[in-house]
Amino acid sequence: MTPFSAAEVFCAEIGGHLVSIHDAFLNSILAEEAITYFHESTMSDFWIGLTNLMSLSKWQWIDGTPTDFTNWANSEPKNVTGSNCATLSQSDGLWRAEDCFKTKPFICKVDQSFFEPSKTTTKKPITTTSQSKQCPELWIYF
Repeated sequence: MTPFSAAEVFCAEIGGHLVSIHDAFLNSILAEEAITYFHESTMSDFWIGLTNLMSLSKWQWIDGTPTDFTNWANSEPKNVTGSNCATLSQSDGLWRAEDCFKTKPFICKVDQSFFEPSKTTTKKPITTTSQSKQCPELWIYF
């Protein structure tokens, strides 16, 4: 579990960003899959890449993509000082504004090429089975 900014730094170091969500389908998948993969966490929500830290009056995706879909819970986002980062709830799939310094699990969005071996690499390629894609240790393929 990590504060929002540290989670984004981690995602950037591997070539991505905290996940941006542009439709209800992805939102639903993330909420449902998080229950499976974050089951050891005591948190019922996780960081997504939506924040108003860059512009206090406007919520924006940290990866710069358009904010073309939102799924805020009732009375959200809070207009409270310090609640500048968004979480997605595993229980209802709704978003809430939270204190960016809280520690939470998170999901990164990285380009598919991150998982594809380079043509010049000698690493063992990641294989695909008919049921699932295999990811490096500590990674989950969505």
